[in-house]
Amino acid sequence: MSKNKDTAENIKDTAEKNSDAVKDASVSEKNNTAKKPHKNPFKNKKLKYGGLSILFTVIFIVAVVLVNIVITLLGERFMPVADLTDSGLYSIEQSTIDYLRAIDDEVTITVTSEEAAFTGTNTYYYQTNEILKKIAAENPKITLDYVDVVSNPGSIAEYTETITSDEILVKSKTTNRIKVLTYEDFLSITYNEQYLNYYGIKQIEKVEANAEQAVVSAIMNVTDVDPVKVAVLTGYGETQNAVLENVLKTNSY
Repeated sequence: MSKNKDTAENIKDTAEKNSDAVKDASVSEKNNTAKKPHKNPFKNKKLKYGGLSILFTVIFIVAVVLVNIVITLLGERFMPVADLTDSGLYSIEQSTIDYLRAIDDEVTITVTSEEAAFTGTNTYYYQTNEILKKIAAENPKITLDYVDVVSNPGSIAEYTETITSDEILVKSKTTNRIKVLTYEDFLSITYNEQYLNYYGIKQIEKVEANAEQAVVSAIMNVTDVDPVKVAVLTGYGETQNAVLENVLKTNSY
């Protein structure tokens, strides 16, 4: 009887202990549950690096825009347009560049039309204008101007030559001489000889820009302080030698 009583008391004590253990575990679980949520250690870093990335991107874009603006401004002032054509239509020869850089005289090249009107005539005039820009860019003593002689006739009042629109005037400050280039000078035009001989009509077969040769020849002519003159005798039934005349003109005679 006494043994059964002791056994019952032991069972009761064990049950109470187990109950207390369950309660402690439950409280511990609740305490753990009540703790603050676990922070992601990478979350703040991601926000930090993401913000820096956006900042650097904005700075980069602003820098690119500023660089483009500066390059554009410098290009308009100092840099000639690169000739990207396959045949180098807007390029000048190295021998021409060497000659232009050696010029010590002040030379003014004047187009007798506004630039937009001159270049808008046709592609050959546009090409001629690009060559004029290249020539002027090789020496600070060479100035390129555009004057509308129709609306501003006073600009050519000092000249005795007959001057019209879309022509090129080359003048030396030292000699004060002037050379007037018409389209037949800065354009190389080939006519159909058959039409010219039989009908007296100039029918154009081929046109090429000849600005480099014509303008350089004009500069050589007006800057020469002691120019050489060539006389051609006529009146003996001879035919006009256009080839010889062209060679003499090209070489500043």
